[in-house]
Amino acid sequence: MRRFNFLTVLAVLALALPSALPADIVIPEASNVRYAVASKGRVNVTYTLSAPAIVTFDVVTNGVSIGAEHIFGFDETGAPSFSGDICREVAAGSRSFVWNAGVTWPDGRGRNAQVVVTAWPLNDKPPYMVVDISSDFAGTAADRIRYYEDAAQVPGGVTDNPSYKTNAIVFRRINARWRSFTDGSGTSTRTITLTNDFYLAVFETTQAQWAAVKGSTPVPLFQKDGAGRPMDNASYCRIREWSDDTQKPEYQYPNPPYPDSYLGVLRSRCGDLLDFDLPSHAQWIFAASAGFPWGYWGDGSPVTTTTSGGIATTCPNLDRLGRYASNGGFVPTD
Repeated sequence: MRRFNFLTVLAVLALALPSALPADIVIPEASNVRYAVASKGRVNVTYTLSAPAIVTFDVVTNGVSIGAEHIFGFDETGAPSFSGDICREVAAGSRSFVWNAGVTWPDGRGRNAQVVVTAWPLNDKPPYMVVDISSDFAGTAADRIRYYEDAAQVPGGVTDNPSYKTNAIVFRRINARWRSFTDGSGTSTRTITLTNDFYLAVFETTQAQWAAVKGSTPVPLFQKDGAGRPMDNASYCRIREWSDDTQKPEYQYPNPPYPDSYLGVLRSRCGDLLDFDLPSHAQWIFAASAGFPWGYWGDGSPVTTTTSGGIATTCPNLDRLGRYASNGGFVPTD
């Protein structure tokens, strides 16, 4: 049996809020953090939470994290390396969770380490959210929703875990609260100010994700079948208003979606804890441009064109940002 020598440390406070806190939201604090090493390298951690919060954790030695790869992962059965009141919304009171250090940090024997628990206010949630959308999920609706402090903590890796394109959806928080940006070009421009942060799915909705929620595919079939391919041939009506292409104004935004639509089923599956919806025009433009003004790509490089023989060609910066029909895919050289 492997043994781990852990030191106890009080939890850090939540990150500072960027705007005034609503009256019904209290800044939470986690305290009285304790641990006990159990068999097979499992570490039982307890703490006290002063108010409802999203709770995450890290493990550090000499003030430095041991690395997400040594904390967040899966055991031999495919179960996450942690369970209990962690990486999720947690009610106030005495709480606990288990970290399977024997799986993710087998070489940590004899090392002093500190378990750091962080409480996030409910209106200032962590950057990444992962939602299990499978129809055979065994836990509660709340158990489907997990939060992580950065991409490295997302178990299996955001881009390397195939379940995030089949039975789960990864969301990235977009920090847009009270951010203004210019929409449009030339003389047709307007300034838009977003009042709230929001989450946006990292990947396009895939055919497998649609089937996981709806159990079937729309008619006509996809342009090209494939579980990991983007969902297509799905009208706005099917996504939000009805189970076919019939328009139903009573389910148009801002009204809640039809219960049997894709968004309706997705909301219900998560116990209506999350108001899934399509992004607004302003949200999409802001996220796609990473907050840069009109005329810039999401990495901050300008949208330009080159001229050859008086003919404008495609912006050369586009090649660096992704694969598209005209470039056959960009392969970095450095």
